[in-house]
Amino acid sequence: MLLSPNDILLFLSFALLTGVALWLLLRPLRGEALAPGASRGDSEVALYRDQLEEIGRDLERGVIGETEAESARLEVSRRLLAADEEREKTGRTEAADPRWRKGTALLLALAVPALALGVYLAEGSPGMKGQPFAERLSVPPEELPLEGLVLRIERHLKQQPDDLRGWELVAPVYLQLGRFEEAANAWTRAMLAGGVTAGR
Repeated sequence: MLLSPNDILLFLSFALLTGVALWLLLRPLRGEALAPGASRGDSEVALYRDQLEEIGRDLERGVIGETEAESARLEVSRRLLAADEEREKTGRTEAADPRWRKGTALLLALAVPALALGVYLAEGSPGMKGQPFAERLSVPPEELPLEGLVLRIERHLKQQPDDLRGWELVAPVYLQLGRFEEAANAWTRAMLAGGVTAGR
C-alpha cells in the first residue's frame, strides 16, 4: 500500500507525540530527578552547622548563659546528626537507583510504542479512506445522523438568516439535544421572522 504525503505526515505526527509522551514518562527516572532530595539534605546539615556557630556567637556576646548554650548545642547537634544520617541514607539509595531506573526506562521506551501500535492496528482503521467533513455532510438527509442534520440546517441559516422554516425545524431539535439556550434563540429568531404565534 502506497502512503500519501498526508499519511506520512500523520504517522510522523504520531511518532512525535509518542516521543514527547516517552520523554515525559522517562524524565522522572533520570538520575538528576533525585538531586533535589540530596540538596535538601545538604542544606539541612548546613543550617544546623550555622546554628551551632550562632550559639557560640550568642554565648560570646553574653546574650545567653553557659547552661542555655550547652542545652541548645546538644539539641542542634542531635538534629545535625539525624540530618547527616538521612543525607547518607539518601546517597546510598541514589547509588542503588540507576539499575532499576534504567530497567524501568527501557521497559517504558519499548512498551509504550508497542502498546500504542498494537491498539491502533487492532482497533483503528489504518486502511480507511479519508473522508473530508464537507463530503460527509453532502450525503442525502436520510443518511445523516441528527447532529449532521443540525449542522446542515445551521449552515443554511447562516446563509439565509430570515428562513422561518429553518428556525422552526431546528428549535425543537435543539430542545431534544438539551441545547436549551440555542433552542430559545431559534424560537426568538422564528418569532422575529414570522411573528408571534401560540406555537412559537
